[in-house]
Amino acid sequence: MRRLFLLDGKLHPAWRVALYLALGFFGSFLAQVAVGVIYALTAALGLALTGGDPARLSQDLAAGNIPPPLLALLAFAGLIWALGITWAFRAWLDKAPLRDLGFARGAFGKEVMWGLLLGLAAMVAVLGAYLTLGWASIRMTTEAVGAWGVLVLMALALLPAAAAEEIIFRGYVLQTLMAWRGWGLGLVVSSLSFGLAHFLNPDFGVLAFLNIALAGVAFGLMYRVTRRLWLPMAGHFMWNYAQGPLFGFPVSGLDFQTLATTTVAGPALWTGGEFGPEGGLVVTLVLLALCGIFYFYPSL
Repeated sequence: MRRLFLLDGKLHPAWRVALYLALGFFGSFLAQVAVGVIYALTAALGLALTGGDPARLSQDLAAGNIPPPLLALLAFAGLIWALGITWAFRAWLDKAPLRDLGFARGAFGKEVMWGLLLGLAAMVAVLGAYLTLGWASIRMTTEAVGAWGVLVLMALALLPAAAAEEIIFRGYVLQTLMAWRGWGLGLVVSSLSFGLAHFLNPDFGVLAFLNIALAGVAFGLMYRVTRRLWLPMAGHFMWNYAQGPLFGFPVSGLDFQTLATTTVAGPALWTGGEFGPEGGLVVTLVLLALCGIFYFYPSL
């Protein structure tokens, strides 16, 4: 029994990863629910005091119309939980510093710049393919009030969300399993669990799962290039930010307030349909190209 649960005097890495993922998702869910309830109660009280309609707020939230400030608060709650539980596991179970998971400063500015450029270039390639094939049209959302302010709020929501996911999957899961059984196992398990983490998103399907898992492979290869998390964090953030707030696509089935509106009329197999580009074969090709770049080009 000791060999089943213990390795080198510590809880077995497989059990550590399983426990980490279970506590990570459950704790993050509870933290975000708590933030959402506090926000809803505070906003409802403010509306009641100013003559607004608290019932309308409840209806909007129930319908999934989450205002940008709440999205940002939820994302920061998830990031704080991810950092907290990762620190706890590293300190108490791994007996190792959090910094060693890829938080060394290194070439921070260069890695962030490359990540942002690659994430943007990948989504420009997706949009360009749609436009070239006549599968989409795009226009600026001129009726959006304070569109640029919305972009800032969306950045405040998507940046901590991307950072939290990279800490979880390319940080703890990938590196814990990699230290135990090597790079291959860590990359496969972290990528598949990254795909499964989106299981409850609207319109999630098999191709969406495979594409998100493939994105996990791409981000994992980005980590391998530098052995730090800055490059995959920046690439992950800009992939989502360009896809949603900038270009107006759904992001993994979720809609955001956007600067532009992109209307997609192409075949769902290639465009992803209601799930957005990540549910289509165009993104599969872009991700394969991105993986190829980092597999065959080992340095920046």
